[in-house]
Amino acid sequence: MTLLKQWIGDQSELEKHASVFVAFPGVGNVGKCAIDELLQSNEHDEILRLHPLGLPPISELDAHGLLAPPHIKVHRVQTSGDQVLYTLSGHSQPNQAIEQSMLARQILEFLKDSMIRQIFVFAGLMDEPERKEIFVVSTSIETQKKMLDIGVHVRTDEPRSGAIGVSALIASLAPVYGLDSCCVISSTVGTSRDAMSAIRLLTAVNDWFRFDLQVPNEEMLNLRLRAKLGDSIGSETDFVKEMIAHDTSYM
Repeated sequence: MTLLKQWIGDQSELEKHASVFVAFPGVGNVGKCAIDELLQSNEHDEILRLHPLGLPPISELDAHGLLAPPHIKVHRVQTSGDQVLYTLSGHSQPNQAIEQSMLARQILEFLKDSMIRQIFVFAGLMDEPERKEIFVVSTSIETQKKMLDIGVHVRTDEPRSGAIGVSALIASLAPVYGLDSCCVISSTVGTSRDAMSAIRLLTAVNDWFRFDLQVPNEEMLNLRLRAKLGDSIGSETDFVKEMIAHDTSYM
């Protein structure tokens, strides 16, 4: 089945020879968190929604207060340099293996038709708390050589147990579609959303590939988290009531 595309605004195609950052929920939610932080810190526009089969059947209110079906968002990010950059991410991915495989292939076909230059897949790797490492896993010898030439930390022995999910399939299948791809991985304890690991990943990507992005540092992130915690403590919200009174309904 054809991947349904809903363009936002007047744009009806991606700019050619652009780079795209891809992430879906996973270990420590590092990849998805990295894209969320990137969008929060840089000017961007939502330009496209993809509507694949297999996403959890939860329709939610969007930023305009409209009820939207489950979808994957594509944003165009404004960098200070002359590089064109897109992000592609979703709150969830299909549960069935066949649907994950189908979605990865549909996205790659779309990116190939759009003449995307390079795909960067963001992910987390569960490890010991004291390990704070960011590295790149290449998907072709040519890409691996290019990365090493510019000083990127490339690993050939991780992830030892392999990788699963839509993100892993997009990265590994990209060369089959003639696309340049790599997987950028940041270590995490993996038990909860690891914003610090996401910031380290973004910083490394920005330094290695010179995207001229605004990346928040750990101090800025700590201040923001403290402010949110302070708001929660100072509020009169009945959290027990919030937990048992859900705002989601089957329709």
